Amino acid sequence: DAAIAWDVTLGNYFTQASADIELRLGTNLPGGFLYVPDPICYNMHYQATLKPPRPDRCSLFGSLVFRGTALAHNIFLDGNLLRKSHSVDRKAMSGQIVAGLHLTYRSWGIHLYASFSTPLDYRDGDREDKKDRIGGFILEWRF
Repeated sequence: DAAIAWDVTLGNYFTQASADIELRLGTNLPGGFLYVPDPICYNMHYQATLKPPRPDRCSLFGSLVFRGTALAHNIFLDGNLLRKSHSVDRKAMSGQIVAGLHLTYRSWGIHLYASFSTPLDYRDGDREDKKDRIGGFILEWRF
């Protein structure tokens, strides 16, 4: 299946807009959106309480997410809004691709993911590879 998601954040920590395309392929897909790690870790897109069509069977699926983020303000990169503080030179746009493998059954789940994104700051401007890479393992237990 496929889903399109977007969000807008307006605040003193983050002011930004994001758009996602989420693709999933597998058996017994649960409802809802995926857990999508964010390059600046401001939130999680995931709803673990939506059951699959056949809850007595496990769900096994792969996922692929494409995300674009336009960042107007980030307190960790731009500093304080109310007074002069430390900041770094940064880009206004970031792209991200997240690939995942998911296994869920009744009240538990195992999620593996790899995220590839363009960095927001220029502090590593001399790097040959201009991408940030992160991987993760999530063990989920629902009560």
